[in-house]
Amino acid sequence: MNGDVIGAARRVRVLIADDQDSVRKGIRAVLQLDESIEVVGAASNGLEAVDMAARLVPDVILMDLVMPHLDGLEATRLVRDRQMPSIVIALATGMADACRRDALAAGASAVIDKAEPGLNLLEVIQGLCQHLQL
Repeated sequence: MNGDVIGAARRVRVLIADDQDSVRKGIRAVLQLDESIEVVGAASNGLEAVDMAARLVPDVILMDLVMPHLDGLEATRLVRDRQMPSIVIALATGMADACRRDALAAGASAVIDKAEPGLNLLEVIQGLCQHLQL
């Protein structure tokens, strides 16, 4: 038994992948506002994100598109190619149509502008998880 209360709703497990420490901390602070979400890890580059996704098997990966060692688009493709069950939500700075198209083509389920208010992030996570019955 993992300590969960029998009959309690399972928390949504989230992995944050962003190369900026301040962004990772900010996202974590927003996610902690929702008791139904548990941050299970934080990666600072794309290679780390793919490795952590394989080990931790999060429900949701918040994937920055611009990271060192492996960008978020390629990391998303690897998550999809390896058939990991995680939902990927791409995080972008600026929302050019091409950026959105590329992220969705790589396998992201949604794309969020990092400049948008954090509560929108909670709404997107909750909406996708309800839609996929996580």
